[in-house]
Amino acid sequence: MKKGLLIVLAFLIGSASMTFATNAKPVEAPTNTSVAQSVKFQIVVIVKDETGATIPGANVVVKGTTYGSITNVDGSAVVYADIGDTLVISFIGYESIEYEITKEIHKLIFILKDDSATLAEVV
Repeated sequence: MKKGLLIVLAFLIGSASMTFATNAKPVEAPTNTSVAQSVKFQIVVIVKDETGATIPGANVVVKGTTYGSITNVDGSAVVYADIGDTLVISFIGYESIEYEITKEIHKLIFILKDDSATLAEVV
């Protein structure tokens, strides 16, 4: 019988004493991590253009780090940041945006402006 089914059965019949062994080992809290590093929160970032169309492949990076993500086909990406971090959102042909996190927030939508004049200069 599968473990998930056993858990459901245990819940339904009220057997709170049932336990299951797994290969997972307990995770200990890191001892050398500062409080600032431990309070990062998840932010879903959605990137669109001026017409409202999502932009897949846009870069979302925490400024000053190598940490970031790229938006998927729906124009969304997940990053972990902290208050005081700055997100940099960029995509070729559009003006980049820098946004400082000033409070805990879990969803941000960015509208990138067309920067075809700069693109024309590069070509």
